[in-house]
Parts: sequence; structure tokens; C-alpha cells
Amino acid sequence: QQTASYNAGAYTGSFTTTVSGVSRAGEWVQIQYPSAVTITSYEVQSRDGQNSTAPTAWWIAGSTNGSTWTLIDSQTGIAWQTNLQTITFTPATPGTYSYYRIIINAVNGNNYASMTAFNIRTSASNTRISAFNGFSSSRMSLISRPLYFSSSSVK
Repeated sequence: QQTASYNAGAYTGSFTTTVSGVSRAGEWVQIQYPSAVTITSYEVQSRDGQNSTAPTAWWIAGSTNGSTWTLIDSQTGIAWQTNLQTITFTPATPGTYSYYRIIINAVNGNNYASMTAFNIRTSASNTRISAFNGFSSSRMSLISRPLYFSSSSVK
């Protein structure tokens, strides 16, 4: 059975994703587009009053089939200054994929991960798709079902 947990901010659970041939440990959220799009940037937003649970290290991966993942970007040591802060990132190696996944490997000192939004901006008229609005691993069970969000159902 897989577990989702953090100890002093470091991921200690058993969720993994193989990305570019390397096993990456961390909880994840993914967005699925109806057809492949090219990522131009992405945004992560901390939760109101929850900076201690905000992600500080992650990988962004893309896939054409939802099972074989390619590394697009990685971040470490992200410092959140304010509640509901949004930080925009430009991927190091953008590609064209139908699936995008953020794999959270560390948080800001707490024992669970949370954020208000994970947004993907694409080359298609600079559209933005939000994976969710308010996610907390302490409130949602990732053990039985990782979270999936489809762009056709997210407005």
C-alpha cells in the first residue's frame, strides 16, 4: 500500500513516478488535455494561512500516454513569502504533451502538502488550465486514488 507523508518537510511516503528513467518520490497531481499542447509556463499558488504546507521542491513531467514521463522542469528551495502567493515558472525543457504532472518532493516544514492552485499555460492562445482550487494531502486520500483533472471538466 502506498502512503503519502512528510517528515519535517521531506517526503517520506511511497508514491513514485518514473521520469526520464529515474524514480521520483512524491505526491502528485496531473492535468490531462484532450490533445497534446506545448507548455509555456506554469504557476503554483500557496494556500491562505498554510505556508508551512506549501511545496518547496518538485518535478514537472509531461507524457503523451499517461504512463511514460519526461522531465520538463524541477525546482528546489522555493521560499514562500506571503499567503496565497503565486509564483510563475518557465519550464527548462518544454515539450508537447497531453498529460502534465507536478510531483511534490518537499514542503515548507509540515507533514502534509497543500496549495491553492497548479496552473498550466500553453501555446494554444496562452490558455490556462487549473488542476484544482485548494488541495491538501491531509484532507484527500491519495492512497486509494491519485488525483486526476481533465481540462474538459476544469473551467
